Amino acid sequence: MNTSTLILAGEVYEMHEEELPQDELKFYIDNPRFYSYFNRAEEDPTQAQIEDVMCKSDSVRELKNAIESVGGLVEPLKVIDGSFIVVEGNRRLAAYRMLAKKDIVKWDKVRCNVLPSDISCKAVFALLGQHHMNGQNSWKPFETAGYLYRRIEATGSTSEVIARELSAPPATVRQYYCTYDFMVKHGDLREDHWNYYMEYLRSKAIKKKRLVQPKLDDVFVNSVVSGQLTNAIKDVRDKLEVIAKLPSSKGDQLIEDYIRGVSLDECCKNVDCGKDIKNQLSNFRKLISDPSIKRTLRTLTPAEREAYVFELKRINVVSAQMLEDLSQNNLDSMND
Repeated sequence: MNTSTLILAGEVYEMHEEELPQDELKFYIDNPRFYSYFNRAEEDPTQAQIEDVMCKSDSVRELKNAIESVGGLVEPLKVIDGSFIVVEGNRRLAAYRMLAKKDIVKWDKVRCNVLPSDISCKAVFALLGQHHMNGQNSWKPFETAGYLYRRIEATGSTSEVIARELSAPPATVRQYYCTYDFMVKHGDLREDHWNYYMEYLRSKAIKKKRLVQPKLDDVFVNSVVSGQLTNAIKDVRDKLEVIAKLPSSKGDQLIEDYIRGVSLDECCKNVDCGKDIKNQLSNFRKLISDPSIKRTLRTLTPAEREAYVFELKRINVVSAQMLEDLSQNNLDSMND
């Protein structure tokens, strides 16, 4: 029997490899990939419900085809002894279930690394983090945030401790945790809303307004949930944040208008929300005027030079069109 050693969260565990019947294995109900599909406030999902969600995933179907083409797993599942819970490899288990429905004899058993039954919750979280935050099969930001949130809540660890364990930036861990915590507290765990809340909470200007306008959070969440906002960058960064950066009297009034029900578009009507675009253009001009850029251009390969030429020509076309539009606007205003 092949055995190996794992060090997880400062603890040493021995595991052995074994082929186990795939129909006896269980999905890990706290897996970030499908955690948000279910309303955990009511009850935990059943194994059948989890399997149904997993098998509908395009990535699982692709994985099934890959496993079938090579005749088995390259990387064994990681299973807790006794409970047969698959803590790492739930997509592979789902793929095996799909293959078993076609040929139960060939796909009856699956390679597993069996972990001891007394493995701690902290060690399981560390294992998942190593595979899916720093490994090849990375979770999406929302899935990562959910993992970090549940780990901190379940183990009592701090974001700094977890950041050290995972070799992740502490600021990123804190930001992900705080954003997910915000979503939990406001009852909105839709993955497609993640970017709205990330942009909202990372803005220092908006944070200052939140401190003096406690109703702002609820109003913003309602705007997201109701579908009033349609683009996280344009609505949060280019509208709400621009308003928040205005001088106090003007900015405060517009934030109050927004809280009272005035749309962001209406609030921005008399505000130069294009100011940020002007700053970006200025920064771009300074960037391409930097002497180091000219030195870099001299070192390009022919292929790289061709790519640069293509991009600069496209920029030239867009710039010419912008200048034409602005000139036309000036003429229109003179004729009014």
